[in-house]
Amino acid sequence: MKHLPKSTPTEILNDPYGFTYKEMSEVIGEDKARALYTELYKQPFHKENLSISTKKVYKSSDTEKYVYELKDNRYIETVFIKRRDGGTVCVSTQVGCSVGCIFCESGRNGFVRNLTPSE
Repeated sequence: MKHLPKSTPTEILNDPYGFTYKEMSEVIGEDKARALYTELYKQPFHKENLSISTKKVYKSSDTEKYVYELKDNRYIETVFIKRRDGGTVCVSTQVGCSVGCIFCESGRNGFVRNLTPSE
C-alpha cells in the first residue's frame, strides 16, 4: 500500500476544494484568506496511514472490498464496484452506519463515530 506524504494545511485545502490561495482570496477577500491560511499553518496536520486489514475480490459481481483498521482498532470499508461505463467507489466517512443496508458490513453494529479529518 502506498503511504500518503505528510501535508501542509494549504495542500489539504487545495485538494478537496480545488482552491488556490489566489482563488480563495478572490472569493472571501485578501484579508480573510490571509487570516485563514495563517491559522491553518499554525495547526499541525497529518494524514493517517490506514492499514488494509482485508481485501476481498468478488469476480461474480466485479466488486472489490477493502477493510481498513483504524488506530482505535475499529474498521471501515471501501468498496469498488466495476461497471461497463467505469465504476463506483463507496468510501466510509463514518465508523459504523445507521442506515443498515443488508449488503454492507459497516451498518451491522450501527453508528459509532465520524472519521477524523486525518483518517
